[in-house]
Amino acid sequence: MPGFELIGSEERDQALSIFEKSGGVLFRHGFDAQRNGVFKVKDFEKLFITGIGFPPQCKALAVSSGTAALRVALAALDLRPGSKVLIPSFTFVATYEAVIESGLIPVAVGIDACLGIDIVDLENNIDSDVSAVICVHMLGYPCDIEKVSNICERKNLFLIEDVAWGLGAECNNQLLGTFGTVSCFSFDHAKLITTGEGGMVITKDEGIYARAAAWHDHGHENTPGVPRWKDNRRSSGFNFRMTEIQAAIGIAQLKKFKTIISFQRDTVRSLEPKLMANKSISMISRSNCFPSFDALIVRVESAESASSIRDFLLSQNVGTKILPEALSWHFAGDFEHLKDEIILSDSKQGLGRELLRKCVAIPINFSDKGKLQAVIEVMQNG
Repeated sequence: MPGFELIGSEERDQALSIFEKSGGVLFRHGFDAQRNGVFKVKDFEKLFITGIGFPPQCKALAVSSGTAALRVALAALDLRPGSKVLIPSFTFVATYEAVIESGLIPVAVGIDACLGIDIVDLENNIDSDVSAVICVHMLGYPCDIEKVSNICERKNLFLIEDVAWGLGAECNNQLLGTFGTVSCFSFDHAKLITTGEGGMVITKDEGIYARAAAWHDHGHENTPGVPRWKDNRRSSGFNFRMTEIQAAIGIAQLKKFKTIISFQRDTVRSLEPKLMANKSISMISRSNCFPSFDALIVRVESAESASSIRDFLLSQNVGTKILPEALSWHFAGDFEHLKDEIILSDSKQGLGRELLRKCVAIPINFSDKGKLQAVIEVMQNG
């Protein structure tokens, strides 16, 4: 259930409070005389850690989008220019764009049966030119994150977790976003909680956090007691700051996080037994992992079957999410406009495309709950 389904008076009141209590200051820094001590972005960053349940040593940096979070994370790691970054082939195009815009070379790695980065192909692609790995938890389903983390530690590689779709998901009772050197989240309009646009970078490393905070703000160190026009410059950078009004909406959404994720998980629990009764349908499942269930992913016997199920769902006014229809934006083998900038194994990508075309992702939306139950009952019997 994307957070936008629950937008209401709480978000409105949080946004209005900026104008009522802080003189309408929408910039995250300064203007102390007008804002009366109200700093929504700073509050959102702190509440993100405590509200989701991340370890207290984590530090959070709110940014303007999930894509910006990836770009900021890569800048903060200060990777070797021209080095390789390994990325699963199944992800949103932004993961590849952020790497390319960082002056790095994205290498597309195959995916496993659970649609996460393939461990064998990951290890096969590691050479002396690789500086980092980005793992992606698509549609709320964890990748094999513990093995990825162990490989990165053994090979001395930075690990970036792309948790744009995995907020609240767990592996062995550990939250996604706590395995990586640095982790990135998205709050766009279709995510579990939303600020319209927006993202978050979290890390336990003080040095990485300081570099990220400076880089997302044109290099500003924001030294206490020093006016911004006299501020120290840590580095070059860009403007990827989050606004106060985005953060205000995020604060309200955080209070609904547990309601949203509980709804998604409870709904999937009620649907899975019915779907499993149909022998031509199988579930995506990884042991010891607990998805957030941005969608319920089912795998069928052929791409034609997946297309038929999608057509049936659409006929019942229940849509699908990415799979199987939107691979051109979510599968590296179809990023034709980036093909000259991506290192890509044709054989692995062929296998990945075949696997993804046999999957259907059914969104778990509050507004579709009644229809979804009826539709799944039909699917139960084939």
